[in-house]
Amino acid sequence: MEASHSISSWRHRVARFWPWLVAPLFIAASSLCAVPYPDDHDGVNFILGVQRYDVQWHQPHFPGYPVYIAAGKFASTLAGSAEWGLVWVSVISMAIAALALAGMAQERIGPSAAAALAALLMASPMMFQFSHKIFSEPMGLALLCLAALVINQGSGRGRWLAAGGLLGLTLGVRLSWWPMALGFLAPGDGRKNLVPLGAGVAAGVLLWLIPMIDLMGVEGLFLTGASFTQGHFGQWGHTASDGALGQRIYGFIRGASAVAGLAPGPWGHLAGAPMALAGLAGLGMILKKWKSGQGEPGPGEGALMAGGLIYVGWLFLGQNVDKARHYLPLLPMAAVALAAAGNRHRAILPAVALAMVAGAAMTTLAAGRGLPPAIRLAGWLEANSAPGTVVYCGWAERFFDLYDSRAKVYSVPRGDMLKMIAGPQLASDEISYMCDDIPGAPILGASVAEFPSRPFDLVDRPLKLYLAPWAGQ
Repeated sequence: MEASHSISSWRHRVARFWPWLVAPLFIAASSLCAVPYPDDHDGVNFILGVQRYDVQWHQPHFPGYPVYIAAGKFASTLAGSAEWGLVWVSVISMAIAALALAGMAQERIGPSAAAALAALLMASPMMFQFSHKIFSEPMGLALLCLAALVINQGSGRGRWLAAGGLLGLTLGVRLSWWPMALGFLAPGDGRKNLVPLGAGVAAGVLLWLIPMIDLMGVEGLFLTGASFTQGHFGQWGHTASDGALGQRIYGFIRGASAVAGLAPGPWGHLAGAPMALAGLAGLGMILKKWKSGQGEPGPGEGALMAGGLIYVGWLFLGQNVDKARHYLPLLPMAAVALAAAGNRHRAILPAVALAMVAGAAMTTLAAGRGLPPAIRLAGWLEANSAPGTVVYCGWAERFFDLYDSRAKVYSVPRGDMLKMIAGPQLASDEISYMCDDIPGAPILGASVAEFPSRPFDLVDRPLKLYLAPWAGQ
């Protein structure tokens, strides 16, 4: 009898590590799918920041992402390049985030279902795609989920101090995620432990703020932040100030769909349908329990869900709703809903995990290891343009600050500035092109080259190249 109990106890202890067995497969798959190039101009800024940190020259832009850049610099020394170093930061971060979310659910749904939850999340478009992209959000998600896991486990005020420290570091990765930190006050224990939580946040912030002040000075940091904030909310940030409410609602629906598991395109929606349906079922169960007063989530899950709800309001007011990566803080809410469905019906999570892994494999094979549109534009110019060719671009111009080209590429923020920036080139014999990413720019004739989005990709924006309006006159 004692031997049987001992074997059962040993199996239980071993089973607790089942979710960890999923992580190496995820890391291998994500690494094989990675391409060492940035996906948009923010990714370019991160690479430049690793190579030479200069916040005033947007390497990267304010607030400087100091914790993320520090991790990128360390990883780059091991990987051999800034690009691969930052890719590896994303790969490891997403694995940690998935394991933390599964760890919080394990006590309720059991180790096998927790392993299935980890696999399901890792196969979802949001987690898998961003696991090998050069953005700061994956590292922010890892720190956020670790903070929630810390307060979900054990007891005592020390866990709130540790969680606060992780949250403070998170703000050095994604300062715009401040609403998620407020969510940690939602559980009753959070309000009771406000002092250690706040002390931890302060300590975590000081770890990166003091070096930033030493580097830039108080005045330099303030002026850079004021300048950036003014532009972000008034000129190019696509926040609520732009007034395009209909477009913002559409962007939110698209971003929320990605969190639910749906990738772009009919096949992307079909492949992600199992996760979306299971998540909706789990959300219904949670709402039903809350309405009847039965069952409370753990403090970690409660903090993530409360923070997510606060973040949604901030998303509309202060973020660009068209960027899928801005929805990553909401992924833990999907995990909590999926865990609720798995707690009610234990067969759901393994079945959905198998379906999502199969869907992720098929969409990945269909998409291949294609390059971002702006990188393909750079390759086309290198192969097809004569020396002295001039190109005018919007957001894509930042890529040419990192990657050399035989063409001369100029940044044009708005269409009404095109001829002013072109200046002497208007009467030049040199060939002039323009990209269609310049807001309000006049486009005449057929495109010279087209660089579509990669299939199922959540980040890509297609690019087209045209002759400049004055070319051939």
